[in-house]
Amino acid sequence: MEKADKDTQTNPPEEKRSILKTLTSRKAIAITTGVAAGTFFAPVILTSIVAGLGFSAGGIVAGSTAAGMMASVGNVAAGSTVAVLQSIGAAGLSTAGTVVAGGTGAAAGGALGGGVSSTWGWVAKKFRSNRSEEKNT
Repeated sequence: MEKADKDTQTNPPEEKRSILKTLTSRKAIAITTGVAAGTFFAPVILTSIVAGLGFSAGGIVAGSTAAGMMASVGNVAAGSTVAVLQSIGAAGLSTAGTVVAGGTGAAAGGALGGGVSSTWGWVAKKFRSNRSEEKNT
């Protein structure tokens, strides 16, 4: 009997293998989709946020958050946060900036995709478990 228990642990029954395979493939799809979406959308979102703060191609927009940042800093030093954001607002992201934003977005998207997939798998498993209990009663 002990050998049968060990065999079940190392080689799950066909039904369990099928469920594991399905969940694994769904998770891979979710992570891949998250990575792709994060890679594409992160630079777009970043430049939109910078523009929304008031850093534009024509300079800093009056009355914006950017104007408040500029007023609080006074003389803006090269390489400071305000200078970098104004550069992004005026010219967009550099190649390096796009790569960094895309890489960060890819990591975040992959993590989010994996988390959503795991949560969905857990919820689906609980739902199936509850339905099978209802059928047995």
